[in-house]
Amino acid sequence: MKNQTLIFRLILFSVLFLSLSAGCNQSDEKIESETAKNTKALDVSDVYEKCGDIIFAALFHLPNTQQFFENREQFIGQPANYFSDLLTQETKENILMQLTQLYKKAEGSDELVTFNRSINQWCEANKTTQNLQHQHSYEEFLAGLLRSERFEYLFSQHSNSPVFQSDEFSAFEKAASLSSAQGQDIISTLITDLSMQTAHQFELDITALKALYQS
Repeated sequence: MKNQTLIFRLILFSVLFLSLSAGCNQSDEKIESETAKNTKALDVSDVYEKCGDIIFAALFHLPNTQQFFENREQFIGQPANYFSDLLTQETKENILMQLTQLYKKAEGSDELVTFNRSINQWCEANKTTQNLQHQHSYEEFLAGLLRSERFEYLFSQHSNSPVFQSDEFSAFEKAASLSSAQGQDIISTLITDLSMQTAHQFELDITALKALYQS
């Protein structure tokens, strides 16, 4: 597994280098310019280094990169760590190539800064939600969201169901009544919403999320 990961990262770095080097001539000015571009665009590899294969789940859910996935139906309701297993190596490389091109096209723009932050925040928020589920349980994590005024909105599409309308069921029981796909959709929506925040608001929301499960 470690060898496969190393090979994949080497492929990624090769893809980035070839993509960024294509079409440049050999003049000193061009070489210097291209070096600057490489340094900037290699943020893609930095993001992959931080996120690992979770980056594919992030790209699936973020608005700017949803078009990278041709067959979206198979990913709906799937946990973030399942995405990599559902993609072939060729598809992964194609997605990363598209991401590299997006970075190259938007280089130096505020939009790229915002988008890059969103990917990093998506991965961080995913890690936080996973840790909270491991510390408590999947059902208790959802129940905590349901009890919260801040995150209760995530269950709005289920508010008309008999279980959610009844006062006889606890938040835990209501959360447990959801299918796996429904629960994962709530978690993915939470992570994506958090990732789209400013850096300051993201930190506030992550702190508020963790506080829900403190004894």
